[in-house]
Amino acid sequence: MEKMIRVKGIVIPIDWDPGGRVVAVAIATDDEGFYPVALHAKGRELIAHLRQTIQADGRIETRDGRQTIRIDRYTLLGPIQAALFADDRPPPNPTT
Repeated sequence: MEKMIRVKGIVIPIDWDPGGRVVAVAIATDDEGFYPVALHAKGRELIAHLRQTIQADGRIETRDGRQTIRIDRYTLLGPIQAALFADDRPPPNPTT
């Protein structure tokens, strides 16, 4: 059974090949959610968007007891900094 879902979070690497290239990603959300991405067409595209904030629509799939999100569509929202201040507050000034 599949469940439709919309998530907003940061694309992070979760698996690498022997040469050190990223071969799998997940979406980490600000509420500590963690969604491994199924490696279908849109999911593979996310490998090129590491450390970017996205909003994605997809379906939760369970195969062999493992849950993944199969991405149907996504929107790039920007680099990680955009996620940290999503409520439109300016970033704090660093103390020196």
